[in-house]
Amino acid sequence: MSHKQVRRNMLQQDYLFPPSAADWLDPDHLVYFVRDLLLGLDISAIERAIQAKDPRGERPYDPLVLLGIILFGYCCGLYSSRELERAVQEQVAFRIISGDSRPHFTTINMFRMAHRGPLPQHQEALRSQ
Repeated sequence: MSHKQVRRNMLQQDYLFPPSAADWLDPDHLVYFVRDLLLGLDISAIERAIQAKDPRGERPYDPLVLLGIILFGYCCGLYSSRELERAVQEQVAFRIISGDSRPHFTTINMFRMAHRGPLPQHQEALRSQ
């Protein structure tokens, strides 16, 4: 009896060029809707608050990245900053919405706490869509 041939595994195959994460999801995936929604939001209040801080120290993450992680997390039922950090490290859709940035859970939580005032306005925009 002959043995059934299995597909060759690619477990240790390196890529010649890094793949685009966008190729791994359907074009109508929710992450693209949230990304397009983010680009239409007025985040000037958040940007003003960031610019008002002392310019010394480490550069902050783009507020659209952090807001995208939080809003997409809410859409997926993830609310904990630690869960959001883990998702950004492990899930393709979160890697896309974060632009392959990997903020620490404390950064996500501090952003959410610091900009709690402007965020409800954005939640109203989401409900009207």
